[in-house]
Amino acid sequence: VMWVRAQWRPRPIRPDPRAAAQRREAVVLATRARPAAVVARVRNLLESDHPRDRLTVVVAVDGDPAPAAAALAPFGDAVTTVAADAPGGKACALNAGVRAAGADVLVFADTAQRFDARTIPELVAAIEDPDFGAISGTLVLPSDASPLRAYWALERFLRRQEMLVHASIGVTGAVYALRTAQWAPLPPGTILDDGYVPLRLGLEGWRGGVVPAARAWDSRSFDAGAEVTRKTRTQTGVLQLLQLLPALRTRANPVRGAFYLHKLARLTSPMWMLLLLGAATAQLASLMEALGTAGLLAAGGGGGGRQMLARGE
Repeated sequence: VMWVRAQWRPRPIRPDPRAAAQRREAVVLATRARPAAVVARVRNLLESDHPRDRLTVVVAVDGDPAPAAAALAPFGDAVTTVAADAPGGKACALNAGVRAAGADVLVFADTAQRFDARTIPELVAAIEDPDFGAISGTLVLPSDASPLRAYWALERFLRRQEMLVHASIGVTGAVYALRTAQWAPLPPGTILDDGYVPLRLGLEGWRGGVVPAARAWDSRSFDAGAEVTRKTRTQTGVLQLLQLLPALRTRANPVRGAFYLHKLARLTSPMWMLLLLGAATAQLASLMEALGTAGLLAAGGGGGGRQMLARGE
């Protein structure tokens, strides 16, 4: 449905690379990872094609920031390390990181991924479009995460169609950007910052977009148990959004229909799977009954079979 709608007067992003090159960017990395992993991630972020003198990294540690600060000291003024606000959690870490940023544009990243050199410039060029409030990049999964690759391919396609119609429903928390002036502190305990931020901006009249060229390469392999935990957290976070942003249920939400279909309808997936399983079982039973009847007729053969048919057996 979204693809059909997107064919009529699509509204793509209008990036402005020249203006983007003049912006001061801060990458906010909320983390609780070990210092060695944080150092490797920061090094990757600073290898961006964006002008080095206009790029800083703020590491917001959900815990004791001292070990990370010591490990990051060789980067000098290019990196700032801060502690998450109380009571902790990713939302509180992001709030502390943004306060320390001091930049025109914020780029959000996680520890487990790696950016291409063009990822940050692509995001910043896209956010120059005055219609957009948040711009997401593309999460690229490793080849051994095959059960998820098809899901993510469909998810990326759907988000792009939503953007061409009006706005994508969410952003990818591991790679997205927005102007600092449009940031508002996250409520402590927010589960899905990558859902809360674009939907809040959408209620204020901003669009959300996707830039496929802004890639974040994920190194994590597929793990069924971890994926169940992740999806449970995500769906809990979607329900929390209705409590944090009650206007999502009203006409004030310009993407209300897409939000309900894309985010809430998936909660009914188990019911549809059970119905599908029931229908398939009924069809299989009918097929087995038909095959049994055909086998009986074949086994009866010649006259005996004809006598059974004549008697109505």
